[in-house]
Amino acid sequence: MDSDGSNLEILDTLSPGLAYTISPTPHWWRPPASSAVTPAPTPAPLVFGVTPLVEQGQTNIELISEQEQLLEIPTEQFDVVSATFKQPLTSVNVLDFGVRLGMPWSGTEIEIKIRNSYAGYAEVVVTRQHVQLGVIYWKQIDQLGGGGDIFKIEFSKEASGINVKVNGVESSLSSITAIDFDFETFENVTVFVNSENKVINATESPYFSVTNFYVHNNGNVLIP
Repeated sequence: MDSDGSNLEILDTLSPGLAYTISPTPHWWRPPASSAVTPAPTPAPLVFGVTPLVEQGQTNIELISEQEQLLEIPTEQFDVVSATFKQPLTSVNVLDFGVRLGMPWSGTEIEIKIRNSYAGYAEVVVTRQHVQLGVIYWKQIDQLGGGGDIFKIEFSKEASGINVKVNGVESSLSSITAIDFDFETFENVTVFVNSENKVINATESPYFSVTNFYVHNNGNVLIP
């Protein structure tokens, strides 16, 4: 734990130019017999249209039980992203939501996730990950405190790293999270809710609202 109470977890090191290879499973291989019960697979995320978000900078996303929902927004290169989430009142103790920012050169992404509880606490989790390889390079967790239901996420690219704010409070990202922008760029944004596949009461059909969504590059407006 850092001296400021935050947690920076370094899980691997990204090596630019290194090719990662996953060897295919031999056709003759069979898993050993087991009496263990196979767990139910995690449902694939649902992907929905993004027209209102792109054209108006706002939309509503239904919260579905045990199901992540995604809005995938193709973009040109960008250096600023902002979005305001309003969480619905539900019986679920902790809900998660946020944005993922693509980095095509390395195939990685920055995920900015809010985990919020109406019991009175919230945290922001900023992760650099390679989803296809199943690799997390680092993860930074900061307590937001207070809970609530409205969270404004602001992201910006800086000279050698990134800046993340939630409701005006800056995440304590360490210099270890520096990114080589001689190669890396940010392109494509994914908005997500319920990535942890929490169970929603069948009598509830709540919606997240996403407003003030915009994407800029060098001061030029890309969205909306």
